[in-house]
This record gives sequence, C-alpha cells and structure tokens, in this order.
Amino acid sequence: MEPYNHAITFFKRQNISKLNIIIANRSDYSKIIAFTFTVSIFLMHSTIFAQKATLLFSKSMLNKTPKMIVFELSDSTGMTNPTSESFNQSDMIYFWAKPQDGQDWTLSRKDAEKKLVELKLVQSINYIPTTTPKIIMSNDDIKGVIISFPKSQISILKEMKFKLEEVESENISIPEKLWPRYKKYTDIISASQNFSTNSDYINAFKTISKLWIKDTLLSKFSFYNSAKDSLTDYADKVISKSNSLFVKRFESYKSNITEQNLNQLFMLKDSVLESLIVVDTFLNSIGNEIDAVSRITNIENKKQYINSSITQAKLLFRKKKLSIFEEKTYQDYQLKVYNEAIAKIITTVDKINRITSLDSINADKIRSYPSIYKELIDMNWLNDFNSICKLLNENISQFGYLFNDTAINNFSQNKLNEPQPYLAIFKAFNALAKKDKKTFLELVNQSMYAITDKDLLSSLDLFVALVNNDVGSNDEYWDLLQKGYNSQISGSLQDAKLSYDKAEKLSNSGEILFFLMAETNLKLGDRYSAETFFKRAISSNPRFILPKLYQIEFLIDDKDYETALTIVNEALITSPIWYFYYKKALLLGLTQKFTEAKTLLLNNCLTLNPLNYDQYLVLGDVHNALGDAKSARECYMKAGSIKPYDKGYKERMETLKQTQDAKTIK
Repeated sequence: MEPYNHAITFFKRQNISKLNIIIANRSDYSKIIAFTFTVSIFLMHSTIFAQKATLLFSKSMLNKTPKMIVFELSDSTGMTNPTSESFNQSDMIYFWAKPQDGQDWTLSRKDAEKKLVELKLVQSINYIPTTTPKIIMSNDDIKGVIISFPKSQISILKEMKFKLEEVESENISIPEKLWPRYKKYTDIISASQNFSTNSDYINAFKTISKLWIKDTLLSKFSFYNSAKDSLTDYADKVISKSNSLFVKRFESYKSNITEQNLNQLFMLKDSVLESLIVVDTFLNSIGNEIDAVSRITNIENKKQYINSSITQAKLLFRKKKLSIFEEKTYQDYQLKVYNEAIAKIITTVDKINRITSLDSINADKIRSYPSIYKELIDMNWLNDFNSICKLLNENISQFGYLFNDTAINNFSQNKLNEPQPYLAIFKAFNALAKKDKKTFLELVNQSMYAITDKDLLSSLDLFVALVNNDVGSNDEYWDLLQKGYNSQISGSLQDAKLSYDKAEKLSNSGEILFFLMAETNLKLGDRYSAETFFKRAISSNPRFILPKLYQIEFLIDDKDYETALTIVNEALITSPIWYFYYKKALLLGLTQKFTEAKTLLLNNCLTLNPLNYDQYLVLGDVHNALGDAKSARECYMKAGSIKPYDKGYKERMETLKQTQDAKTIK
C-alpha cells in the first residue's frame, strides 16, 4: 500500500486533483512509482477545461510497459470539453475512453465489452456502474469507447472517483462551468459589473442580488465570496451615493425655493427611498449571510433624514408661497389680484345643492372670469396661483381653515385699503371650513355691505341662498336644477331653460329656481319673462339681492326713475348695502336731485367702500352739475388714481378742461 499512497500524496501536493489521475491494480503499485514523474508532467500540461483519468489497463509481458487508458469527460458523441448546455441537458455523464497518447496499442472489442463494463464511479458510499459502452470505430480499429453513468445517481457538486476491480483513483470533480446555473450566475455577475462600471449601483445591486435565491449551490461556486463582496460594496455605494445626492439637491433647493425644484426634490426622494428600500428589504431577507445589521441601521437613519428634509422642504415652500397673504399690503398689486381671484372662485357656485361646508377650492373656476384669468397669464402668475390654491386646500383639509391667523391679522391691518371686503369674506369661509354656518352667514352679511363688484355680489348672493336652503322637493327636481345650471354656465341657454321648465313643474316654489330661470331668460333676450321670475324669487326670499338689482336696472332702462327709487328704498330697508346706495345716488342724479345724490355718495357709499372707481365718477358728475368744478376735478382725479387708463376718467377730465378753457376765453 505504501507506494500507492505515496503516489497519491504526490498528486495532492501538486494540486492536480481536478486534472489527470492514475488508476491501477494493487498488484502494479511498484510500476506506478516508475511512471509518477511522467504522469505528473502529463497532468500539468492537461487542459483545465476537461476531466481526465489515466488507468493502468493491462501489463505487457514482452517489454513490461503497462498499457494505459485515458478517460476524458465528453458528451454523448465523444466530443471532449463538453459545453454547459449539452452537459446539463443530458441525463447521463459521459467519458471518452481511449489508449493513452504515445502508446502503440488499440482497444479490442473484447476489452471494451468485457473489461470496461466493470468500471465503477464511486461517490461517498455509492458505487455507480457504467452503462453499456458505446464503441466508436475508425476504419477497422476502435477509435475509442464512450462510457456513461446515470446523472440521477451522481451529485454534481461532490467529488467522485473511479474504481476498477480493487483499485480506486484520486477524487475528481466536475468543473464548475458545467454545474447547473453556472452560466446564469456568471452572466448575472457580468451584468452587475457593467452597471457598476457606469456608476449605476442600484441596478448593479438589484442584478447581483438575483444570485441569492433559495439555493445551496451558490456558496459552492469559486466566485461566491467575491460576489458577496460585490453585493456589500454595491449596497454601501447605493446608500452613500443616494444620500449624498439628496443632501446636495436639498441644499440647492433651500437657496431657490420653487415648485419645480420642490417637485424635483420629491421625485428624487421617491427614487432614493425606493433604492434604499430595495437594499433594506434584501438585506433583511438574507439574514446573517453578510454583515447586514449596521447597513440596515444606516439605511433607516438615511430614510429618517430624507423624510424629515421633505417635511422641512414643504414647510419652506408653504411659508414662501403663503407669505404674500401674511406679509404684503395692498400696495402689492399681486396681492390684489390674488385676493380678487380667490374671492371669486370660493364664492362661485358649481353645484346646485345645499352647502354645508367648505371642502376645497377649485382653481380652474378662475377661467370663468376672463379678465382676471388673462391678468394671471399676462403677468406669468398662473402657475404660482395654482400652487397657492393647492396649499390653501391643504389648509382646509388638514387644519380646518382657508387662511391662518397670521394672514387674517395681516388682512385686518390692511382693511382700510382693501378694494373689496376680503377680510370679512375670508373670515366667513374660515367659519364655513369649520362647518360653522351661523358665523359664516353673519360674516357674509357684513361683507355684502361693502361689495362693489357685481359679479362677486351675485355669486355670493346665490351661495348664501344655497347655504340657507333646506333642500326640499325630490331628487329629480334637484337633478334638473343641476343639469340646467351646467348648461347655463357652459352657454347652452336653451338646454338650461328646458331643464328649468321641467323642474318648475315638479315644484311651484324655490327662489333659487326662479332666480336661475330669470337669469337664463334675460341672457336669451326675454326681459319680460325674466322680470316675472325675478319677482317670484323676491317673493320667495325678500332678502334676495340680485333680483332687486335687476328690477331697478330694468326700470332705469325704461326711464321709470320714480318707481325705481321706490324699489331701491324698499331694498335698503332689508339690505342697506353699497350697491343699493349707489343705485339710489344714480337715480337721484337722473332726477336732478344732485344735492341728495352728493350727500348719499359722501355719507353712505364712500363710507362703506372708499375705493370704488365708479362712485367717484358719479360724485364728480354731481359736483359738476352743482357748479363745483374744483370738487368735480378732485373726484375725477381720485377715480384716476384707481384706474388711470380708463376711458371714462380721461373723457371727463378732458371735458372739464374744455369747459374751464371756454370760461377763461369768455
């Protein structure tokens, strides 16, 4: 046994257990010693892509040179160095057997059919016999023999050895390039390295993590440790790069707070968190295979920083955008436009139903007011305004108010300079956001005293009617009203009229229906039907403002000033608002009662709202009629300070100048 063991030990020291091995009969140990050096040289020059085993097949009695046979891993056709595909698709493991190169002998059919079938493959305690050899002929000689073993009986990953009679070979193993998933795994590693080369570490990490399926095979590959190192390296780079990129972008955002930059920060946040979560989830899934604890903790810290930074970014954006309401005065033209726009859209009715709260505001409603909408576009403020509306909706949904106390206090300090009673309106809608109907109605009624904008007054009047509405009648009735209103605001007046007419047949009362019917008929040019429905609306609700205004205007058109004065005086009893005082002043002027008109304008109109352009023109006209050119000029100049480019102001100033020039000439 000693010479045999010595030879085996020699091969082990040469680290050639996966290359050529010599198998011999125990009776030939002494002969093996003689061939040790020769075989070693052969082994060291063998290809690393094949498995070979050299076997002492028989002894020669003449020259005492043993016959050696070589077994080389092959495919079913005898092609050595089999491909991974052919090896893994076969149910058998094949070896090509032939005489050793340089020896002058050939296998006989008897050798192939009798002796080779005794060859066994040994793995652990399993002895696996070969199947029937397949003889390959070359002319009349046997070129070689293909021997095979059932793959189902062999563990590809474990070492194995040949045994013929009582002699066993050294252990050999199947090259890992032939193992299942070798190509898949190496392709994954290659792809991850390509991503890493381009600094795309998240995709490098995602790709290489595909190796870690529930498969014990991975750890057997020679590249396992390096793949594990790459995995942790990519993980560290994802964490570091993602965090540094976000920190850099956040610092940049703080120096240039815009909605675009905030949106970009949000997108980056989503991308970074997604990457961190990918790494975090995977590290948690593989347990103790790598040092994951410190990395998971680091990821959690980064996620907390990113989320807190986003919260800070939103607060900075909110503070900057809403500061216009908290810090600016009415000398800032943008504040004037924004307040007017917000007042219009919150009071504009889009649903004919009972209103119980302020749930949100719709910035798109500003399109219904072409002059304001155009101004927002011309001044490049529309996107900013839309952003502000989103923040105000957050106020409503999260905090239960439209404007915070800081903004309300700022409006209060600038109350004397507000062109419309925005303070009262916004406080009213703050109450409505809290579903405080009583406070809302009280504050709205206060605001109506000073409103000089007819569109705003009209919207608010209908809005109040819907807040006060008890929602009688049936669902079909309200569905028809909504259908008609949708048609009305879209300009389909005939369709609106048809819906309203149907609704009237379902209910013989309702100031809202009558008011909408009156407006629709008026827009269709049917003034007399409109008058009828305005009267019905007033009869249903004596506090309805707009129907009375329309009645007064009809009478002025008819030059029935005395009747108009009677109606306006009745209206002032229930609604002593600027608009009725202004209409009365116009009527007094039309009836040559200039002194009364002047008193009314000075004591009532200017007191309720000192910033209306039209009232200064009328007051100037009244002074002019009374022969007070100086006061007339002062009033016109006051109007000009409000609208310096308006045609009415310039015409009056020119007329006044011409009158003064004419007097000078005389």
